[in-house]
Amino acid sequence: MEIRRGDIIIRDICPSDIADHMRWRTVDTEWMNWDAPWRQPTMQPAAIERNLRHLLASPLPAVRTRFEIALDTGEHIGWMNSYYVDGTPGRLAIGIDIAEPRYRGNGRGERAFAAFIHYLFSAGLTHVYTETWSGNLPMIRVAGKCGFELVQRGHQDLQVRGEPYDSLLFCVTPAAFYQKQSFEPTPDLKKPLSRCGWALTALVVCGQLGALALGLLARAFFPSLLESMAGALLLSDLSLYGLGLTALALILQSVPASPLPKPAQPPDTPALLKLLVLCLGMGYLGQLVGTTAITLFEQLIGHGYSDPLDSVLTVSSPAVIFVFVVVLGPIFEELMFRDLLLRRLLPYGQAFAIQATAIAFALFHCNISQFFYAYSVGIILAYAVISTGRLHIGILLHACFNLVGSLLMPALMQNASDMVIGMASVVILALMAGSLILLAHGKSHVRLDAGTMPLSEGQKHRLVLQSPGALVFIVLSLGLTVWTFLA
Repeated sequence: MEIRRGDIIIRDICPSDIADHMRWRTVDTEWMNWDAPWRQPTMQPAAIERNLRHLLASPLPAVRTRFEIALDTGEHIGWMNSYYVDGTPGRLAIGIDIAEPRYRGNGRGERAFAAFIHYLFSAGLTHVYTETWSGNLPMIRVAGKCGFELVQRGHQDLQVRGEPYDSLLFCVTPAAFYQKQSFEPTPDLKKPLSRCGWALTALVVCGQLGALALGLLARAFFPSLLESMAGALLLSDLSLYGLGLTALALILQSVPASPLPKPAQPPDTPALLKLLVLCLGMGYLGQLVGTTAITLFEQLIGHGYSDPLDSVLTVSSPAVIFVFVVVLGPIFEELMFRDLLLRRLLPYGQAFAIQATAIAFALFHCNISQFFYAYSVGIILAYAVISTGRLHIGILLHACFNLVGSLLMPALMQNASDMVIGMASVVILALMAGSLILLAHGKSHVRLDAGTMPLSEGQKHRLVLQSPGALVFIVLSLGLTVWTFLA
């Protein structure tokens, strides 16, 4: 195996390396002043050579645990190895030695170290450690450039040439590492995103074409079904949640799904109330943004806009709204976006999965009046499902939002007095303010897993725009949104 990064090559050991290692361990030993200098080498040359030849003859593991360091001009300049901190599995530490002093500097150690870390993260590791001592300032600088953070410090527990020094243990996660180091994504990292995009495209296409086909069949054989809003909504749900959801699930079968995180304790009542305030408050804030956007667009195109959702709610009975909007909608939409889709995106990190599913949820509605609040509510619903590890929490919050927006508030405002309207406005303002306060207060306390993909946050978002399936879904949804608005 050979991995290149700039002028550095990290590779498997080869027979010609043995002579270099023998020289470094017996003659050119300056590197020992930096690598655990409190230890005194006791191994004899014959034993050193025997160990090296055994290493050379041993089968190489699927995931490499050490690499030799060479320049692209061929010079062999050092090596990197790995071991478990205190023998604890899961705490893999790596070390680096550039044994030739003349080749140090110019970022060579950083490039070699970063290449090894990227290789390990690409193999599925979620944490990498490194150990050094407070006198090894070059190693400390390399660790910082690779995103390592100090997690353990021993106070003057080491003696180096008669002077006390601190032992240092550093750790890095993919999120911290890829904020500092950038690597070209491999094509396989794009495939799950594109597959998710094709699945969403199939959801929209099957929903639209299915509704058209079922409408034609109903007109031919069951014309009375189209005479009521309940019948029309039934056909719409059959096409979207029957055909569309089936297509979505079938296409996503080939994308591995991660399990939802499972907190030790179920959410308590205060936590659920906070999520409800966030859901309602952010929904109303999104609705405010959407109303403003529609006003601007109306001025731009020179005529008014009739919201299709308002048209449906106006002519539907409370019972029909409750069944289709408050019950069925949240169940199936949470299943699609916060279960089937969200769990496929969790390997890219929880923050990315939350953002991506919220954008997909907003685009899926193909309605500018719903886009902004669907996005803001989608953020809260995805966070609620991830933080609680329970899909039904998302369903309940979604149902509460739809209940308030489609039934309770319209019923309250109908023929209401100025005092009632004023009180309702105060409640809405309080919900919006409360959600902003909760966001500001909770932002520093939220810890989201960065996932296992060897990508920076910027690379993740760029990969979406480079994925054919995702691009088709975005263009299709935006096209339908514009068509709905202009029509």
